[in-house]
Amino acid sequence: MQISKDWLSENKACENGVIWFCKQKEVDGLEVVKKLIIEDKPDWANWLIVRIMDYKQYVSYAVFAAECVIDIYEQKYPDDNRPRKAIEAANAANAAAYAAAYAANA
Repeated sequence: MQISKDWLSENKACENGVIWFCKQKEVDGLEVVKKLIIEDKPDWANWLIVRIMDYKQYVSYAVFAAECVIDIYEQKYPDDNRPRKAIEAANAANAAAYAAAYAANA
């Protein structure tokens, strides 16, 4: 995906992010994300990542992020299994969607 100043404005990027973008030359979304990570701007990289993904990718990314920290939550709240169940439900829904797409194309 190509990133532009207009695209950033349409997606309500912060002013400092737009200024940073205009000072560099890269327009490919993935390459811009890489530059942001190299320049220690992970919050800006994350902002861009979730805006260049489609819905299915966005959900997968959110589930991945939740799986990365679920142990921390469960250590603090061992009796609350709602987040774990939400992750499991999202994974099951994702698997079902892939299976349905595969079956439709078989």
